[in-house]
Amino acid sequence: MELVEERLFRTELEEDNYEVKLLLSGCVPGLIHSYIRMSDQKKYLYYDAREPIILYPIKDDELIFKNPFKYFKILLEAVIRVRDYLLDIDKLWIDINCIYLNKSRDKAFLIYSPKVNTPFFDEIRSLVEELIEKCDLKIGKNALFLNRIYEIVCNNKDSKVLLKELWEYINEYDGTDNYVRIKLRNKNNYKIFMADIYSGKSVSIGRQEGAEIRIGGSTVSRVHAKLSNVKSELYITDMFSTNGTYVNSHRLKPEEAEKLNDKDVIRFADEEYSFINVDG
Repeated sequence: MELVEERLFRTELEEDNYEVKLLLSGCVPGLIHSYIRMSDQKKYLYYDAREPIILYPIKDDELIFKNPFKYFKILLEAVIRVRDYLLDIDKLWIDINCIYLNKSRDKAFLIYSPKVNTPFFDEIRSLVEELIEKCDLKIGKNALFLNRIYEIVCNNKDSKVLLKELWEYINEYDGTDNYVRIKLRNKNNYKIFMADIYSGKSVSIGRQEGAEIRIGGSTVSRVHAKLSNVKSELYITDMFSTNGTYVNSHRLKPEEAEKLNDKDVIRFADEEYSFINVDG
């Protein structure tokens, strides 16, 4: 891929095929305008981000590094539109230098090269690595979001499945700090448990080895209770424990969810803890 001038790319065209005809027709949303020109007796496919509407390089938009979630979502929307036209997403250039936005910054436009076949997962991984390097990771939601995206990418090398998993995560994620960090401090021995509880997720509490917060003591049930993050609000639920779960001396009914507030006193049987919402 060659940058001819600002907002204008080209690649040598070896043959006209179904893909090229689709590109030239302009009917595929999410792709940069394309046309063919001859130069030095060679046929080139041009990608012009200057017409019919002016597009803006995503790399020049500072907001991408402050809110990568928004731009990652519109990027995936463009990829899905291309896929829906039965084009190969492994032929998309997912490069920060080749991704463009419309004036209102709510749609992304990509380059599709019939000549190139670079795995989508490699392109996305490189993009995410660059975002991790350049984004403001002091903003907690950016670090959380990009790390999760990177984890999904690194664990999947099937382009179609990867796109599906990324899209599912994007639609679950609400663009906010979607985890709450909590502490449970034992009042007797000062033992502290810490956990990050993600939006819509729960952590188990109990005596059994597989519990995410494992509390010893013979009076504590194997699966005693769970903590849940519901839209950044923390709830505790008793899981049919033998000796009960208490919040500020109130015993919960089995499967009764009780909203927690910072510094609430929670008792699992006779094991008493202070609840601390670190982010609250």
